[in-house]
Amino acid sequence: MVGGALTAWTWVGWTPVLNEIGSVFNVTGIAINRYCYICHSLRYDRLYSSKNSLCCVFLIWMLTLVAIVPNLCVGTLQYDPRVYSCTFTQSVSSAYTIAVVVFHFIVPMLVGHLLVT
Repeated sequence: MVGGALTAWTWVGWTPVLNEIGSVFNVTGIAINRYCYICHSLRYDRLYSSKNSLCCVFLIWMLTLVAIVPNLCVGTLQYDPRVYSCTFTQSVSSAYTIAVVVFHFIVPMLVGHLLVT
């Protein structure tokens, strides 16, 4: 951020971060969908109608955006010239880094795992 304004590289740099978080949430959504199809096949068509499926996709991406918002306040995303991209800065706060790992990756994977097993 320069003078409080978002620069062009900031928006480009956020794309990989959104994709990283979004992909984990998408895989969790797919796991939930497959679980419902296998274990609740008689109700699947009602659960995953076209309208409900669109709502699920919208919810997944809204959760992704909400998960990224704290990074605006804490400032954990910074440009890293080594990888030419905006990446998480783990040195900002170790507690925040642990929270990001737990809520962005471990919790969605556990939800997916619990539904599949």
